[in-house]
Amino acid sequence: MRILAALLLAVACCAEDSLATLEKATDMNDAGSVYSLAQWCLEKKQTRKANAYFSKVIKLDPEHAGARSALGQVKVGTRWVHEKDVKVKPASTAPEPSGTGPTFAEQIWDLSIPPDPEPDNDFALAYIAKLDHPDHESDAMEVAIGTLANPENRASAIPKLCAAMGAGAVKRIYGPCQIAVLLVRYGRRDLALQVFPFAMKASAGVANPADGNALVAMIEILRDKRGVPRLIELLGSTDTDLKEQAALTATTLTGVVGPTTASLRTWWDRCHGRSDGEIWKEQLRSDSANVALGAAVLLIDQCEPAILGTITRYLKSPNVREVRLAVEALTKLTRQDWGINPEAPLEYRTKKAAQIDTWWKEGLERFEWPESETRIRERAAQAAIVPATDPLAAAVLALGQAGAATIQAENRLIGAGPSAVPALIGGLGDANLIVRRKSADLLTRITKKTDIPFDPRGAEPVRTTAIAAWTAWAISQNLLAAPAEKGGNEVQQ
Repeated sequence: MRILAALLLAVACCAEDSLATLEKATDMNDAGSVYSLAQWCLEKKQTRKANAYFSKVIKLDPEHAGARSALGQVKVGTRWVHEKDVKVKPASTAPEPSGTGPTFAEQIWDLSIPPDPEPDNDFALAYIAKLDHPDHESDAMEVAIGTLANPENRASAIPKLCAAMGAGAVKRIYGPCQIAVLLVRYGRRDLALQVFPFAMKASAGVANPADGNALVAMIEILRDKRGVPRLIELLGSTDTDLKEQAALTATTLTGVVGPTTASLRTWWDRCHGRSDGEIWKEQLRSDSANVALGAAVLLIDQCEPAILGTITRYLKSPNVREVRLAVEALTKLTRQDWGINPEAPLEYRTKKAAQIDTWWKEGLERFEWPESETRIRERAAQAAIVPATDPLAAAVLALGQAGAATIQAENRLIGAGPSAVPALIGGLGDANLIVRRKSADLLTRITKKTDIPFDPRGAEPVRTTAIAAWTAWAISQNLLAAPAEKGGNEVQQ
């Protein structure tokens, strides 16, 4: 017994020595580093130490989902509470009714014509005229759709198409809807959304089945809830194929299985006032792979961490098609397919899913989200204001590193004072969550300005608004040059 006790004491001492070494190597001011230390303690069965470090992570980053989860906490509204104190789990909380939603006829569409960078270039007009060809399968229609959606032409072609539709010069909606579908496949959902309201407005009274099916295809690929009232109408179509396609698309948008006019109307009344992001987050829990994984892909642009759980859930599906959809979503999120064969045995896929879950939880703080086309253009627009040659830009990027590099970068930026503001504003738009968070903290610390809130985990549109506010303030303080003073550089869409 004495020998056994001595061995146990020796193991404990080694563990303490190892922990002490890790503690010395950990940046205790960096949430990601402390989180990694806490996970190590948890793996080594040092629960008390692990919980202490998880608590420290929360002090550094109150919204750290991994640390909160490790401590058994869930978010209810804007508050984090222990899961045992939650009588009704947030996942089961139905959205509150938002009142009667507008019918399709009552909907108001924003028909503002997008800016045209080449208003005098008439090249696209001849192809726009061909969109009214009576045969939607004709070569003329196919060439017109492909030409107008082509990356080389669309910057000027899409504004001209919207103008023509707004003026009633395009009678058929088949071509415009197909162009919107192509734009989404090209990765330009933002441009497709410019065409969307014009096509929806023009779809009133459309009787041609080909036009109707193209409209439904556009609504499905965009997954814009504003298409639901039109789908409600199409459920009453006398064309069997169009009616079936409308029902399938309605399920994809709403999650309502076997939709009827009444059930869709109920969903629309409840959800028409909610944001797309809220609806997509709710759909992550859907039992339909099309609905859940489609929502996951859309939420990549909003940097929503919960999407990984949905993806790994479907990686373990017995349905090969569902696994294939999950791998496609995983590849879009992480830029790799992890070598997963959708037809591989369940045991193998389950093991892979567990590895990916672990990787996600350990590296979420430093994960660089894929840049959407919108974010790329915003970065370019910001670069037109924030000098690209700013010597402090490298220090801002170093905020995403660990250990001494981060501390040196912070000291350099604080020492630079107000002259660091332009580079820090640039950091607010960085793909790295840590860079965004630390840039925001340093901006507030240096400027003492607390009335421009910035949530580094917030949705992209919310962050963009905050960046614009910081930029405007910096210009008003002569810390940044106004765009006009720098030659009026513009970023074309």
